Amino acid sequence: MLKKYWIPGLWLLCVPLYAWAGVSPDQYAEAVLHTHPAYPWGGVLSAIAITAVEALVLYAIIRPKTYLRSWKRSAAALLLFFPELLVCAVLLMHQPGYVFAHFLWVLAVNLVLGAMCIYSIVARVVQPSAS
Repeated sequence: MLKKYWIPGLWLLCVPLYAWAGVSPDQYAEAVLHTHPAYPWGGVLSAIAITAVEALVLYAIIRPKTYLRSWKRSAAALLLFFPELLVCAVLLMHQPGYVFAHFLWVLAVNLVLGAMCIYSIVARVVQPSAS
């Protein structure tokens, strides 16, 4: 059961994180711009929508129902999501909390994909298939 629901589960964990990140004050706007912005509905909803699309793409690449130590699938997804992690990390400075929450989502996805890739390679070496 965990095998096919980890991607939607990770996404569902991020939705309240985005909502909470929208509530946290924008330190840059308050300290430098001397403004007190309202709740960033547009930014939070956009971040949730972007993460949903990313989760769908990840689900399409990994295909958890048929994933059997397929290191190529996890490596392909990692090849797609690792550059995004680097771009998100570069763009973090002076961003509101929901952008940082998106970075945490991409970081979590990359860590899981890296672990899946390493596990799949080791499992294939230790226990090769019969074909």
